[in-house]
Amino acid sequence: MPTLPPSQRLKSAEIWCEDAWRAIGIEEARRTPSGTRLRCIACHGQVAAHGNFTARSEPYLQHRRPHDGCPYLFHRFNGISSQHPQALR
Repeated sequence: MPTLPPSQRLKSAEIWCEDAWRAIGIEEARRTPSGTRLRCIACHGQVAAHGNFTARSEPYLQHRRPHDGCPYLFHRFNGISSQHPQALR
C-alpha cells in the first residue's frame, strides 16, 4: 500500500482537556497515557498515537476505525469530507 506524502500526513490531534478539545502535536500525543481521548482534527474520529520503534520509523497518528470521509485516509477517502460516524464530541 502506498504511503501518504509527509506534507499530507495527520500531524496533530485534539485531546480532551477538562471541558474543551485542544490541538496537540504527534510527540505530545505519543506521550499521553493509554485511554486518553484523542481525535482526528478533520473528521473527529478516535485516533491513536504510535511511537517510533525502529530508527527508520517516525511517530504517526492512526484512526482506530477508518471511514471514507476523512481526507487523511487517502487510500479510503471518497472525495467528500464528512464527520466520522463515531465522532468524539
